[in-house]
Amino acid sequence: MVLDIIDRLTAAGNLQANLMNRGDAIEALKITRGSLVCALKTERILRENQQFIGRRYELFANIESNLAALMAVDVSDRATEYGRLLNEALEIGMSVHKEVRKLQNGR
Repeated sequence: MVLDIIDRLTAAGNLQANLMNRGDAIEALKITRGSLVCALKTERILRENQQFIGRRYELFANIESNLAALMAVDVSDRATEYGRLLNEALEIGMSVHKEVRKLQNGR
């Protein structure tokens, strides 16, 4: 439609209409069309997934609480592992102490 108007103005002898390059006008229309198609597709996707988008805060809260729970489990596991290692170290120390006592008493 815009190109038709430009063509008609040029045919009527309007020199100012020639200042606009037809190729540039076509390229601008293609870009505009692409942007509009993208916007319409985006709007349709958002409309179709409105329930999911409305629940995004709930989903983020669930992810956050799950992450906190995983971190707590990890800390608990590490504490259990440290406790086990400490117990083993104490048992080894006690065994060494008993053996040293035996050696001292055996003299």
